[in-house]
Amino acid sequence: MKLVLLLSLPAAAAAWSNLFRGLREGGKLTSSVSREDMNGCIANAEGFLEHPVGKWHAIEKAMDYCVMSKKVDDKNFVCPHYREILNAAFRREPTDRKYDAEGFCKVAETYVSELGAAARIPNMGKGDGLKFKLSKDCEPIVKASLAPAKTLASRSAPDFWYALCMNQDCAHFLPSRTRWCTVNHQPTHSAAVCEAVRLFARDETSIFGSSQLEPKEVCNMYDEFVEDSYIEVEAYMHVTHGKKHKKVPVPEDRKRALSSSAMKNEAKKHGIRDGSGIPVEVKAPVDAAGKPIDAEEPAKPEAKSDEEPLELDPAAVPGRTGETEEDAHGGRVIGQLIFGILYYLLIVKHYPSHLDLPPPSEDAKALQAVNEISATTHASMPNLILSYCCTGPRAAHTFYSTLGFNYWAGCILMSCFPCCTLWVFNSFTKLNQKLGGEKRNAFKGLLCACLCSCCVVAQDAETLDRITGYETRLCSVRRVK
Repeated sequence: MKLVLLLSLPAAAAAWSNLFRGLREGGKLTSSVSREDMNGCIANAEGFLEHPVGKWHAIEKAMDYCVMSKKVDDKNFVCPHYREILNAAFRREPTDRKYDAEGFCKVAETYVSELGAAARIPNMGKGDGLKFKLSKDCEPIVKASLAPAKTLASRSAPDFWYALCMNQDCAHFLPSRTRWCTVNHQPTHSAAVCEAVRLFARDETSIFGSSQLEPKEVCNMYDEFVEDSYIEVEAYMHVTHGKKHKKVPVPEDRKRALSSSAMKNEAKKHGIRDGSGIPVEVKAPVDAAGKPIDAEEPAKPEAKSDEEPLELDPAAVPGRTGETEEDAHGGRVIGQLIFGILYYLLIVKHYPSHLDLPPPSEDAKALQAVNEISATTHASMPNLILSYCCTGPRAAHTFYSTLGFNYWAGCILMSCFPCCTLWVFNSFTKLNQKLGGEKRNAFKGLLCACLCSCCVVAQDAETLDRITGYETRLCSVRRVK
């Protein structure tokens, strides 16, 4: 019974969350961001935000700046932690808002300041960062909250920790409703900490699977969250304010080196994309009459002969048929890319990203278990139309929302090399596992990609909708649960 009441708190915690927002606007929690830190952040952000951009573009620019900055001494193992804390900070921010250097820093600095209180949930332990020690009271508190149950389902751990975090002793209730409550103190942490611990617990549940957690394992999850939050804050302070980092792990291995090179290449690609302009057109000089100076005199028509001209069959001219096919393919590629821009603005931009992708539902697993042709009978009409008529953008949307693969790169690859790209993603990536299916072997993946590629795209698109709880329409997105 206690567990049911505890897990019901997230729904009632909205008012408590609003209280924290009010404190950030006019209470004590706002003062934790010093003017020195804000000015330092703005000075750093002005190095990569020349003009206001959306939140995802701002995070991308910040990440590229981190990778290429000499401030990190080429040891950009801190940059992935820097990206994680920025993703969490901007997670609840609107996608249509534009951020300059000051707006970017207001969001980032406030979140980092609030995350510094990650170790302050009452009765859970003492100390900060890597010196944090779990309290002996943690396990008894968890046991009392679970009673009469003795274990907690791993899928319930995120909501459990969110509720426990929001329940600051009994101080979250109205005084008129809790005359029995003797606790009287200011909030020890903000709602951002509770949201962060829920996201961390959700990531941890992917490791535990569908197992049952003992109270000790539930407490250890919070211990790991405190350490992880401290590392991310350290990385942010090092990148943004140049403070010496001592606790960020240094992975000295080949995998880290390859990841570093990949991040640098991605940053350079973004720089070329953002710095590209319209090429200068060079025109030939003309005289006063407007005639090109170097233009040759037009050839005079030859005198007609008495013989009839020889007419050739166009199909008999060598290379003529091949040119027609190339023109048709080029027109299709251009059409796909043009529609890809509209598709991004209307659908992908408003669809959940891979960062918010929940574990596969049973409904999604059942759809992935059937063959591609049968799966099309369960797909929605918009997904069928998009998969058959606009295969490139629809598949790129799935790659992005499932794996985080760059949408524009996926759109280009699927428009130019659809069969090869689909084969690689279904047979050599974790796409199918993320959607609740199994990775296809190379032969079956190649066969499906070449013979029924549209069916494969439709099956994955419908599965993604069922996992996220969103319905993809022809020109919009609608949340269904």
